[in-house]
Amino acid sequence: MTAEWFKNGNFGIAARNENETIVIGIKLGINNPLEIKQYELQSQTSGSTGDYYYDTSNPPREKLTSKSGSVWITKFDNSSVSGTFEFTTHSDIKNKDYKITKGQFNNLLYTKY
Repeated sequence: MTAEWFKNGNFGIAARNENETIVIGIKLGINNPLEIKQYELQSQTSGSTGDYYYDTSNPPREKLTSKSGSVWITKFDNSSVSGTFEFTTHSDIKNKDYKITKGQFNNLLYTKY
C-alpha cells in the first residue's frame, strides 16, 4: 500500500494484490491541506474518486471509477495518514456492480512530491 501527496494538491492512496488494484484520489487543491474529515468520492474526474481495477492479469484492464462513496481521514501528521474508505462502482464490460467496503489504512507513510 502506498500514499503520495503531489504539489498540484492531489493526495493518492493505492493498494494492490495479485489481481486487483484500488486507488483513492483526493483532490484538495494546491493550497488546501489534508484534513481529518470525510471526503465524498464521486464519478466525475474533477472531484475525489475511488478506482478499482479487477483481474489485472488478463486484458482488457477496465478502470472502474466510483459512482458514490467516501473516504474518512481519521489521523494525519507530517509523515503518515490513517482512515477508512468504501465505494460502489460498475463494470460496463461485465455489466456488474462492485462494492468496495471496509477498506482501511493505518499509519500509512506518505511521500510528498
